[in-house]
Amino acid sequence: MTSMAPMADNGIISNASNHSVDETVDKLKGILQAKGVTLFALVDHSGEAEKVGMKMRPTKLLIFGNPKGGTPIMLAAPSAAIRAGNAASLSATICNSAARLRSPRRTSSCWAR
Repeated sequence: MTSMAPMADNGIISNASNHSVDETVDKLKGILQAKGVTLFALVDHSGEAEKVGMKMRPTKLLIFGNPKGGTPIMLAAPSAAIRAGNAASLSATICNSAARLRSPRRTSSCWAR
């Protein structure tokens, strides 16, 4: 499979992954845990679609962050919670998995390889 250089668009960094969506989710979860980052939620969009009789390629969303750093910001400005969260959206494409990350750039490429 070909590897795609990370591309940024409106603060979202996209990488191709050489792994399935589930494998990429597991890699990202391991990296987050190793760095002491909290995983707040894992949303299985394709699994929820299946429950209502609809089919879509595997698609998952991870929401993660650092409560110690984020809480003071949200205490000062509660609406910051909508903009401040880090998220990774992982979905299957025809050729591979696509990983989209809204987070600091230095984190984006290490889990898609």
